[in-house]
Amino acid sequence: MDKLPESVLFFTRTRRVMTPLYRALSKIESRLLRSRLKRIDIIKPIYITGLPRSGTTILLEMLAQHPAAASHRNYQYVQPYLPYWLDRIYPLVPLGEDRPFERVHKDKLTVTRTSPDVVEEIFWATFFPSIHDESGSSVLDEKTRHPDFERFYRNHIKKMLLSRGACRYLAKNNYNFSRTGYLSKLFPDARFVFVIRDPVHHVASYLKQDLLFNKLNDEDPRWQDYLCGLGHREFGPARSIINLGDDGLVKQISEAWRAGQVVQACARYWNAVYLDIDARLRADKDLAARSLVLRYEDLCRDSANQIDRLLECCELDPEPFAKTKARYMQRLVEPTYYRPDFNDSELSMIAELTGPAAERYGYAG
Repeated sequence: MDKLPESVLFFTRTRRVMTPLYRALSKIESRLLRSRLKRIDIIKPIYITGLPRSGTTILLEMLAQHPAAASHRNYQYVQPYLPYWLDRIYPLVPLGEDRPFERVHKDKLTVTRTSPDVVEEIFWATFFPSIHDESGSSVLDEKTRHPDFERFYRNHIKKMLLSRGACRYLAKNNYNFSRTGYLSKLFPDARFVFVIRDPVHHVASYLKQDLLFNKLNDEDPRWQDYLCGLGHREFGPARSIINLGDDGLVKQISEAWRAGQVVQACARYWNAVYLDIDARLRADKDLAARSLVLRYEDLCRDSANQIDRLLECCELDPEPFAKTKARYMQRLVEPTYYRPDFNDSELSMIAELTGPAAERYGYAG
């Protein structure tokens, strides 16, 4: 198993302690760039979301290669609050060759220090400290108001766009499906890509990752501290359920997980999340018009057409993306490095518990 490097934990803990200073420096960065930031508009930011293991990472990796898009990069985990200055300092630091390596998830995806990632969750967890507390609702809607966060977040996105010479902010965040109302209030033209995966394969992949992160933490308990510092609470002992407003269901899922009934817990969670997304899209025609529901299996089996749908929804020019599209038409394949090994009883349970949502997305039967 992977031991957590001391340097990584050091930077994580330092960032946590120094956050007040970094936020103050962020205001200074924004003040010094004020005249240039005034000329930048945040137009149709793109949010990729869905439960982890649905395929959101490969989508981020692909779309981040569009020249119009600016997304967070792995090296920003060290200092996420100063995007403009860090982009100027980072190339000057003698870090050696940036060789690709398989990420800790052991899912055949390789990353480098410049790979895109979900850095922005650090900000959500900082400005909304209870957002990962499953005892209360995680939903942020059009009634949510947080002027400090809104000012910081808008300036941060503008600094990203300025620094990268881009015009579209791109973020993958597995929690953002519970924040569509708030994000739409901040950015009424935001685009949302909701990624979903066949429940049997999704549950299998989710539980495989949960087991892996539990083993990582058993060998090196510092992993939990590190992941919580990044706002990543999807797997392992620090896992928290996204509370979509049904406290009883969250309690039922959590108790099943603690009792070792992990297949049941994960299936109930999958059903709850994707029913909620479906309900949001049915209730809000404007949100639906700005959104795309993308089935991972369709993306792998019909890559050309699904990538075209993705670009159309996001309103990204397909011409400069043609070579990237061609590469990913070859790369996008369903996983072969593992297979679900559920018994008949577990398969029946998954079908029953995920049935209501599965039917809505064309998976039932």
